[in-house]
Amino acid sequence: MSLLCQNCEAQIEQNSGNRPSFFSRTNTCSTSEEASFSDNGEGIDLVINVPNLEEVVDKDGGKDSKKDWTWGYRVSSLGKIEGSQYNNAPFEIWRKFVRTTTGHGFARMVDPNEHWHLRVFWMIVVVLLVAGLLTSVSIISYESLVVRGLQREFIVQYNNTMNLPDIHICDTSLFSLSALESMGFNKTMGSYLALTLSPMLASRSLRKNEKKRQQLQSIYRRLIENKTIHEVYEKATLKCENIILGCTHDVSSYNSVQCCHKIFGNRIYVTDLATMCVSTAKQQPLEEIFASQVYGLTVYLKTNTHDRFEFDSTIVNSNVASRRGLLYAVSDPITAVNPIISAAGHYMAPGKWAGVSISFTRTDNSELQTGILSPYSCVPSGATSHVHLVPNYDVYSERNCIFASARIVLERKFNCTIFRFRTTHHNQDTPCCDPDIMIGAYSVNLAQKIKKQSAGCPIDCVVNDYHLYSTPSQLYLGDQDEFLEGEKHGDHIVHSAIHFFYPSFSYTIIKNHPQRILKWLGDVGSNMSLYLGASFVTLLEFIVLILHCAKRFAT
Repeated sequence: MSLLCQNCEAQIEQNSGNRPSFFSRTNTCSTSEEASFSDNGEGIDLVINVPNLEEVVDKDGGKDSKKDWTWGYRVSSLGKIEGSQYNNAPFEIWRKFVRTTTGHGFARMVDPNEHWHLRVFWMIVVVLLVAGLLTSVSIISYESLVVRGLQREFIVQYNNTMNLPDIHICDTSLFSLSALESMGFNKTMGSYLALTLSPMLASRSLRKNEKKRQQLQSIYRRLIENKTIHEVYEKATLKCENIILGCTHDVSSYNSVQCCHKIFGNRIYVTDLATMCVSTAKQQPLEEIFASQVYGLTVYLKTNTHDRFEFDSTIVNSNVASRRGLLYAVSDPITAVNPIISAAGHYMAPGKWAGVSISFTRTDNSELQTGILSPYSCVPSGATSHVHLVPNYDVYSERNCIFASARIVLERKFNCTIFRFRTTHHNQDTPCCDPDIMIGAYSVNLAQKIKKQSAGCPIDCVVNDYHLYSTPSQLYLGDQDEFLEGEKHGDHIVHSAIHFFYPSFSYTIIKNHPQRILKWLGDVGSNMSLYLGASFVTLLEFIVLILHCAKRFAT
């Protein structure tokens, strides 16, 4: 036999030493020309290729000659000899998968070298880890895709110039005492008249005293006979000239009449806090070219102590009746006077000078409404799509909407209109609410309805927040100021001043971003790696396994 044949016999003898009757297990034939070993994951296939078999046979005894025959043998990795028929049962598919998957821990469940106790242990561990992973991914997905937590970005920006915000200044007196007395209203009935402004103004003692309420209502009806509430307010409330002494902006000075006309537009507003206000709203913005205390807007105010109306604390809530002075606030051009004074008014006693520095922060929520699963929605500045939520206001803002919610609920319940000084927005077909209605309006149930109504107010896409820092001191006005002519500080007239300015033209922009899908992918991937050492490739392997099993069961 040739050298090739000897090599073949040596290989066969080596295998037959471990496997008796090895030649009897020969069951495959091939036309291959080389000897090779192959592993399909279940065992080792030994394929012996014998070229020129005719020469080998002739030398061995002249037997029938055959060419290019191949003997194939399969040696099982488990110590068994298996035929070429491959078992594709589901368990074999699963066993092959767990041995080759990129996920950790699966192969230990079917490792034949481990005791069955350890295999059961690893099976329990893997099941628990998979359950933990699914729980973590579910929580992460809910928080990222449904709740969508916020990510904030802070940007500091600097401008060369800035416009002053809308400035609102209010006197807590509300009425001119002499004007009220000319219509028959004394201090008590003037306080009772003020209750038409809000259901929150009535004192606790008046709410409980039904007899006194009936007496006051009877007197009120007699006084208001042949008059309307609007007419009484028109005649009795303070005017701009009763509040403003004068003002200066940069190097320009204005007397009372000029300041009311040019700076405040001769507009007056009555608020829910029973104050009479002037405002720069709807006027040309005042531009600041220098960030310094020397520049800015200074408003000089006067308080007539002789003709000043003070509220009766037995009629009006003591929190309102006890304040005797001035209120001021600033806001963006969208927010109305009443909401900002009610929520963010600053108090100042008459006879003082207050330096008010203004800082500005802008919150940008525009990106919160992006994305299919985003639960957020916001309204762009100046949008008209939600004006129906803020009746009697020109534009929508969240502050306006929340403030208007209370009025909407009250007016629907009592079929009357809460007094508004701007008669152009007043519905003449609906009467104003009497004070007695406002006294009995407040209740826990009503408060819940108002809260529910205000919950439907979407946020603003861009919110401009102004923060005020005040440094009050004693006021001294020189007689040389031209707008002081005929307005001497004395026993009956008390002067005050408020100076509004920017200490810096830098401001902060806060951008709220929803959590991105990439962050969700990163969180899911890190949890997969933590629990099972897996990756997204492992997910693809599971998908391929499912498809493979489905195909096998289908056939």
